[in-house]
Amino acid sequence: MSNEKPLWILGSLLMLLLLPVTFIAGLIAGNVISNEITLSDDSLSAWVAAYATVAIAVLTFILALETWKLRRSQDKQSADILEQSIKPELEVYLESSKISFQFMNLHVENTGNGLAKNVTFKITGVNGASFTDQEQVLVKEFNRLNFIKNSMASLGVQKTRSSFLFSFIDLKSEVGSEAFDIKLNISLAFTNVAGKEYTSESIIDLSEFKGITELGNGDPIQNIAKETEKIRKVFEGVVHNGGQSKNLNVRIHTKKDQEERQAKELEMIAEYQRQKS
Repeated sequence: MSNEKPLWILGSLLMLLLLPVTFIAGLIAGNVISNEITLSDDSLSAWVAAYATVAIAVLTFILALETWKLRRSQDKQSADILEQSIKPELEVYLESSKISFQFMNLHVENTGNGLAKNVTFKITGVNGASFTDQEQVLVKEFNRLNFIKNSMASLGVQKTRSSFLFSFIDLKSEVGSEAFDIKLNISLAFTNVAGKEYTSESIIDLSEFKGITELGNGDPIQNIAKETEKIRKVFEGVVHNGGQSKNLNVRIHTKKDQEERQAKELEMIAEYQRQKS
């Protein structure tokens, strides 16, 4: 399809250029056959000039038309580039917490190039189906978040809004093994900074988390933080209990104790020097 347009234009130009020649050849052929048409040099020049003028006018019109189309294409391309530079792209997904993979955090992320404003959420069943009893439990957890239930004023470029949503332990205790059958569709409506409206959809499918296990004791940074907190509590107990702790036996020397010890040492040195003299 992209090559048809240039070929069509080229064919039209060739036809226009050959039209005067074809007309003159027809006159000459008719003159030879009938010997009734007299074609002087002046009339021949006039006909050639007339058809050349018509051909130039048609070519000028075609050139102007193509220039206008090219200008419109450039304007549309510039508008599209400008729109893409401020277009937001929103995505909703679940991710395991660093504390434990049993705890699920909800993330709303803007992966686009522009600020998203007036973000609203609509939770429905997949393919428009009504909610099951198990899905109603998860929908209730979604509506617990104010920015999901009402709206979000704005979300910046490459920014994420997140919150703890539910625990698989609590969800399974409430709905049983059917928790992994829950599947919801979240529709988002939002605008860019210029007010143009956009929509997007995300699917929350808990079956994707079925069978996932975790090795180790969770995130190493979280484990280090827990151990540091334990050490801090131990030392707080030592300080507040005057150096006594059920876990540590520590003697604390203050600056006053050090000064008294240095004074006693000086007295002992002075007493030794008096006895020696």
